[in-house]
Amino acid sequence: MLTLAHRRLPAPQPYAELGAIFLCADPCEAGGGAEMPEIPGSSQYILRGDGPDDRIVYGSGALVPTPGIPHEAALRLADPRVAYVHVRSASYTCCLVRVDAA
Repeated sequence: MLTLAHRRLPAPQPYAELGAIFLCADPCEAGGGAEMPEIPGSSQYILRGDGPDDRIVYGSGALVPTPGIPHEAALRLADPRVAYVHVRSASYTCCLVRVDAA
């Protein structure tokens, strides 16, 4: 694995923190697509909606049990203020996956 620093948002701002990402050192199959990837390791995660301006949509954050992530992400994406949802570790607040509307 390669470990790199990554800023999840396109421009510097108060919520554009740097965090580690882990990439395959050798060619590997990409994840993503239409299905939510398996998210192992914890019983709950933080979901947070961000607007098209890449700013947090206040009131969209919640601590969500792992099985409820797809449903809760869909609820947030139904809010016209939300452009995408980040799923974050509840323990370390690392970004795990970004969920976009289909």
